[in-house]
Amino acid sequence: MIKKGLGITKWICYGASLVLIILMLGGVVAPIVTNKMNNTQNYCFSDMTELQLFEKKLNEGKVPFSRLSDTTINVSKEYEKEADNIYQVFE
Repeated sequence: MIKKGLGITKWICYGASLVLIILMLGGVVAPIVTNKMNNTQNYCFSDMTELQLFEKKLNEGKVPFSRLSDTTINVSKEYEKEADNIYQVFE
């Protein structure tokens, strides 16, 4: 008689299915993320005072930006030249 449980086979099937779903989602999300990264420029700082001053200068210059992390600012490629001119002061 065949057991109805077959526990380990079910877990292997569920695990393989989960891995396939994750890979498929990664294939869909990766082009979206890389496209966004190609259209932006990131500026990283190790000193928080420089980061805050850079944000202030971007606001004064009316350059739109977003903060990616505690140390990184993201600016679109349209405003890259303005942001680069401001960033040159900090180098």
